[in-house]
Amino acid sequence: VESGDAADDYHLAVVEYNENRSAYEKLLEWRQEGAGSPGGTFPVKAPDYIVAGSRKRRMEYFKHYVPAEEAVAVASGELPHLLAFQEIAGAVRFRGELYERAGQPDEAERLYKALIIFGHHIFSDRVRFAGLQVGLGIQQMAAESLARLYLRRAPGMSPSSRRARTRSPTRS
Repeated sequence: VESGDAADDYHLAVVEYNENRSAYEKLLEWRQEGAGSPGGTFPVKAPDYIVAGSRKRRMEYFKHYVPAEEAVAVASGELPHLLAFQEIAGAVRFRGELYERAGQPDEAERLYKALIIFGHHIFSDRVRFAGLQVGLGIQQMAAESLARLYLRRAPGMSPSSRRARTRSPTRS
């Protein structure tokens, strides 16, 4: 764990998102189509920013990057940075999926674990209930991706035994 505030790294991702929303929209299209990024390049740096932030113990985004007028308006709606965090997390997850398809599961695992920490940082920040929901949602998304990756890695498991292992137990 490094010193510093993860908010600085996450803010770089938010700035990139705000300045280049079309790249994020394109990523969503590619994911829905089951395509990869053409030319093998990934059009945003968000995965790097999220990994860098995940290495830090604390995150005080609300305190340092949310203007006072937005902080007062929290009760009336969503905070723009929380909406950006959700889109950024989706892009990072997609990058992990591309790593999986390319036969690089260790890189995918690194991103999914960084997303779990990103979600923890968000719900630990003082953004009230909205931050809790966004942070837990990102953690759930990342945990599902990580579980899927681990199931694919499990030696000697047939697809049917993988499905059986992921089913919820029935109650009597």
